Amino acid sequence: IDNNPYFVFDISDDGKYVITTEETIGKTVKIWSIEDMANIHVIGEYLGDNLIAHNAQVMGSRIFLSHYSYGIAVVDFANPNDPILSGYWDTSLADNDSGKTILTNRTNQWILGGATLGALAASQVDMEIKDYVQANPLLSESISHLGDMYGGAWAHWILWSSIAGTSILRSDSRNELVSKLEFSALAMLTNGVVTVGLKEAFGRTRPNGDCCESFPSGHTSHSFTIAAISHELYGNKVGTFAYGLATLVAVSRMNDNKHYFSDVLFGAALGTAIGRGFSLTYREGLLNRVSLQVSPQKSLVFSMPL
Repeated sequence: IDNNPYFVFDISDDGKYVITTEETIGKTVKIWSIEDMANIHVIGEYLGDNLIAHNAQVMGSRIFLSHYSYGIAVVDFANPNDPILSGYWDTSLADNDSGKTILTNRTNQWILGGATLGALAASQVDMEIKDYVQANPLLSESISHLGDMYGGAWAHWILWSSIAGTSILRSDSRNELVSKLEFSALAMLTNGVVTVGLKEAFGRTRPNGDCCESFPSGHTSHSFTIAAISHELYGNKVGTFAYGLATLVAVSRMNDNKHYFSDVLFGAALGTAIGRGFSLTYREGLLNRVSLQVSPQKSLVFSMPL
């Protein structure tokens, strides 16, 4: 387009716009019109308070932006010529209770610690397990495909649809609905950021030879994050079913030769710990809202017009 480097991170759902960042202080997030490929041009720009943006992910009319230590910003580009900030979440572990809980909760420490040791041990026999699974498939092709689609494309839409549906049936207030959507979306987004970061850091080649995003399994961590959220929102029966689906996803990733056993083992633990961390903070927030005790509380301010 010009002599400047642009990082294309996502395309709008309607295929009309491309979102780019430059990962440079003072450089804006740009919205490009690509309706006419012979005349690609910028039609909107956004710059956060810390003056630098990293990754961008489009969901509907919103752009989820990571801003390094500044946190995650949600920018509404329903009018692509004038994108506006509609939400913000401080991801700093120093100030965010969910981030603290992921790492400081005793059960999460056992989950992550055990999975780390387990993955190290499993890595010694990963090739043997891979060869056995490929010689003796654990799932039929159709069931394995179901696990792949659930972990990669369906799970979050099923969860959000259930949240919307049950909120209507229960006559939840708008704030209650937004709180559930916010809690689930931020948990999944955090898991995605952490998982991608680990993939980049380890750069492990997949068992099928593709480079280089094997460890940990993203489908698995995503599915287990959703399972932990489902358990928090709907209780043991639904939670157990969701964890069963997440396990199916993990097995399908090995069955399809996309991941080693150690990849899915750690991915399952990571997703569970992140989902539980956000769940515990969400539950604490509910208790704070119904408490009659007047005391200063930390709060998460997130404006999401529906």
